[in-house]
This record gives sequence, C-alpha cells and structure tokens, in this order.
Amino acid sequence: MNIKKKRDIKPIEELEENIVKFNKKLLDKRNRGATNIAKLTPFKVLVDLISGIAVGGFLGYILDAYWNTLPIMLFICIIFGMIGGVYNICKDLDAEEKKKEAK
Repeated sequence: MNIKKKRDIKPIEELEENIVKFNKKLLDKRNRGATNIAKLTPFKVLVDLISGIAVGGFLGYILDAYWNTLPIMLFICIIFGMIGGVYNICKDLDAEEKKKEAK
C-alpha cells in the first residue's frame, strides 16, 4: 500500500505545477489586455506634468528678469509648460497604442 501512495504523489505535484503555470499565463493575458492609460504609471504622468510646469516657470522667470516684466512671461511660460506636459502624455499613450497593435 505504501507503494501506491508514493506513485500517487507524483501526479499531484505535476498537477500543482500545471496549475501554477496556468495561473501565470492567465495573469499575463490579463495584463496584456489592460488599457493604455493603466500602463502609464501615475509617476510618469506626474513627472511629465510637473517637469513641464517647472521648466516653463523657470524659463518664464528668467525672461521676466531679463525684460523686467515679472508676472507676464512667468504665467505664459507656465501655461506652455502645462500644454507641453499634456502633449508628452498623449505622445506616450500613442506609443503604447502602437506597441499594442504591433503585438
């Protein structure tokens, strides 16, 4: 009787391994079907927006100091920085969409 029990253990271990492999494949398929905005990490979106605003603000401040028109160029360049950040996010979304279509 001990021999039968040892023989039965091997198929059970193989079954467990197959279940683990199946679960990994299932998770991979689910991750591939995720929406494009979910693939962009929130950190990347935040960095794109903040860096656009920061660069615009810095450039605006420098231009205002040079032309002695303190708030005007600062606001204009911050707005352009926001637009640039949103543009970068849209560009990243398009790149993710093209990757998805290529697969």
